[in-house]
Amino acid sequence: MLYYLTAAGLIAHTFFWGLGLAWLGVPREWQRWGWGFAPAFGWALQSAVVWAGAHTAWAGTDSYARISELIPAGLLLLAVRSGRARQFRGWVGVLAIGLVAGWLLLSPMTQPGRGLTTSSLGSCDQADYAAGARVFQEFSRDDRTGFLGLPEVTKVRSAEYFFDYFVRQNHFTPSALLAHNAAVFGVEAWRLVSVTAATLVLLNLPLVFFLARGLVGIKGFALLGLVALYAWSPLNAYAVHHGALGQLYAAQGIALLTVGVIGASRAARRKGSVRPFLPLLLAAVWLLAGSYNFILTVCLAPAGAWLVAQLVFKRDLAATARVLGLIATAGALCVGFFWSRFAGLLERFSLLEQYNFGWVVPLASPEGWLGILRDTGLQGWSGAVRVGLSVGIVGFYLWGVARLWRWRRDRALAALALVLPVAACQRQL
Repeated sequence: MLYYLTAAGLIAHTFFWGLGLAWLGVPREWQRWGWGFAPAFGWALQSAVVWAGAHTAWAGTDSYARISELIPAGLLLLAVRSGRARQFRGWVGVLAIGLVAGWLLLSPMTQPGRGLTTSSLGSCDQADYAAGARVFQEFSRDDRTGFLGLPEVTKVRSAEYFFDYFVRQNHFTPSALLAHNAAVFGVEAWRLVSVTAATLVLLNLPLVFFLARGLVGIKGFALLGLVALYAWSPLNAYAVHHGALGQLYAAQGIALLTVGVIGASRAARRKGSVRPFLPLLLAAVWLLAGSYNFILTVCLAPAGAWLVAQLVFKRDLAATARVLGLIATAGALCVGFFWSRFAGLLERFSLLEQYNFGWVVPLASPEGWLGILRDTGLQGWSGAVRVGLSVGIVGFYLWGVARLWRWRRDRALAALALVLPVAACQRQL
């Protein structure tokens, strides 16, 4: 029961941090769906608070996490008083799917021990994130005592100290949010790694729902089926039990970036303002830079495909230029406030070249699309089975796109933009 209660607490805490900012930050026509954007805004705001705290002399989140709870409380009050707090739409089906997914993801964790703990199927990421979380929770950047001050032990490229390494090169946001939540809930940060991974999948569901509903126009049981496909995917279960916090945060960032770009593009074509979409892009780039910063090189693939399609079919160069200017503005603001994350990119890529990460995923294979694997050893299918699964999945997808094309071509283009660039980039997982 402890795991389920902890997960519920983390989800409620994320919505508390993000709901007010989401109501204030999303365009007015999307405010009734504001709950779907709350997780992204909550994570971005929390990580920004820890980023600011990490650049002071405060002794970690233990010294300021609870007082920082006044920030989201004030934003929530401001949203309610300004009249931007709107009714929730479509949350019942997502909640039902999330409850089943939560049980599937959390129930294996409850078996081994009696207390809240973290487990791994073989990844070192859990220990990595927990180490960073302890640094951000207990120490200040000026503390150079013990192992924190031994550059001959902790030096990685230009980062001479453990604290600097997590600020500049390693995945900042996962460790920062572990440290903040641990200080608020009064637990050790390492105990939260596995349960946090499960909650990230659940908190990605609202934006998956909005992507399918608001951008592609899917409704009814087909919409809930698509959300369930994401929630119950073996690929996400693998990510949870291998502690892939950075990747799951990045998934939210890419989805939010795609939503923002497509929404701004549609507004630009109607000769409306694109500025209401700037908060979405800021939150998205902030999440990506803090969690999985090297994915910034490909995070625009779905949104870029949409812009190219619009330019080809609509021939509206001015609208495309306005959206590109909006993206550049969001990027420039994040570079200014989050400079260390961008400055460490070249070093991060050099580390990726030095070490072989991941494994090859054949293009358009069922492993890459849905995480359908042959056994618990994560071996892919071979021969006719793989071909049959691939043909079935691709065929079903193209059938859906063809139906959308007859109804609304812009919806069909959105469906193509969301999938084709990702399939083309699936060389490694």
